[in-house]
Amino acid sequence: MIKKLQILVIVLIGCLAVAVAQVPRVPRSQDKPARADSNQVAEGGRLYQHYCASCHGIDGRGSGPVTPALKTIPPDLTRIEKKNGRFPTEDLKRAIAGQNGVNVHGTSEMPVWGTVLPKKEIATLVIYLESIQRLL
Repeated sequence: MIKKLQILVIVLIGCLAVAVAQVPRVPRSQDKPARADSNQVAEGGRLYQHYCASCHGIDGRGSGPVTPALKTIPPDLTRIEKKNGRFPTEDLKRAIAGQNGVNVHGTSEMPVWGTVLPKKEIATLVIYLESIQRLL
């Protein structure tokens, strides 16, 4: 049991190192104009790569390097707007901060970042998530 836990910790650290080392990609939907300036999107991308990519994947589609070790597959973050009919900015801010409870942002496996990230950084992260939406 301890050996398995040690291996899992080593794999997680390695995956996080790979995710952090990636240059943030700043995709933009061609279907709608950008709502935020490129600096906000780039900073949000940096935050995403640091805090989210290990589970949600570098491209946000839910296939991060840690995914095989998780009980629940992380959702595709590039389809939030399509799934909801709109981009739920405030709902996402609350979910990331852990203000909506576990059921809204997934299972208890997802870390609650409200104790780690200030509101401004959570807002910047949500701006990035909006920039990677695929509407088709």
